[in-house]
Amino acid sequence: MNNPSKKAWILVPQIRSLEYFPPLITWINFMCSKGFRFVLMSHKIDRNSYQFPDQIVFVEITGQPYPLNLAGKISIKIQAAICLYKILKQHSFELIWVCVWDFKYLRTLLNHFGFKGKVVYQFLELDPANFPYCKYANHIVVPEENRAWLTYFMAKLPAKPWYLPNIPLVPNFPNPIIPEVLQTLVKENRIIVFYSGLIDFHKRCLSELISAIGKLDERYCLVIMPGRNPDTRLLEQIEKQTKSLGAEGKVFLLESMPAPSHLSVFRYASIGIGLYRPSSLNQVYAAPNRIYEFTAFDVPVVLPNFPQFVGLENKYPYGIVTVDPENIEDITEKLHLLGQPGIMEKARESATQYFSENGHYEHFASIIAKKLFGPHFDA
Repeated sequence: MNNPSKKAWILVPQIRSLEYFPPLITWINFMCSKGFRFVLMSHKIDRNSYQFPDQIVFVEITGQPYPLNLAGKISIKIQAAICLYKILKQHSFELIWVCVWDFKYLRTLLNHFGFKGKVVYQFLELDPANFPYCKYANHIVVPEENRAWLTYFMAKLPAKPWYLPNIPLVPNFPNPIIPEVLQTLVKENRIIVFYSGLIDFHKRCLSELISAIGKLDERYCLVIMPGRNPDTRLLEQIEKQTKSLGAEGKVFLLESMPAPSHLSVFRYASIGIGLYRPSSLNQVYAAPNRIYEFTAFDVPVVLPNFPQFVGLENKYPYGIVTVDPENIEDITEKLHLLGQPGIMEKARESATQYFSENGHYEHFASIIAKKLFGPHFDA
């Protein structure tokens, strides 16, 4: 797969919507910047939500949301197979890059349709149930170094997966739209603790976080920006817990924003936070986008006291801070520490250093691209 032309095509077939996979969006934008062209297939594509370049052909399986019932999922599989067949007839691909698909089914289709190229599986969730799928791909890409070894041994792979961290390609926002509530909090000089992502009280320790905010002084507030399409019942639960846990008037909800536009508001955070309950391998060996998305704007980050984050805390004190995610007092203490005079300045400097030394997406992506397309892939 050496010396591709500037018009080389890469197929990205997705069963689920792109909005759930910011790292995939980043990879597509990076490779487009190197002259590659994509066919992007998904069941539904909101083209206005993503800042994609022109060299992408969009193919919708269906314009409807992803079905949750069994009959709907079977129907999507059939429609996806037909769609894939038509695409492979129209274009010649050297590479298929995919995040979500039943790989055994996909490999069966590709063999039947005579596809001769390679398949790369961007394995974003460390779920042992998906280990069997890994053997149907030519190469596996994971977002965290420990995950590479775990996947290698537990999935019994012939080679160690490649490492591509979830670093965003931070776009320029000349006129970012700042939510009114956030503008008010900034003007009031509040200490803004910013959470963005999945609304899950168990997995993400949201009750513990809200309780900690309730114990801190009035300078502190918690801003929550949910991931795409949040469950309204969980949003209502946030409001109820805010009252019951003593944080009334200190917790604010923003509307969700698609990647990468969500980054436009991260720069206004005082402290970024992302907690994970140690309930699975995927949680303990987390590879959060947020560690890069916040430090890219010099914002320190509070993370669980899992081994890889403790190591970073030792190297980047105050810029990366770890807590016991199930211990309200520990969360409270560390947030209070970061708000002390002089500490926040040190924290921002340390966060800046972390991103400066670790946030070069092009370095990691180029290593993988060279393995796939040869040393002159961007010539």
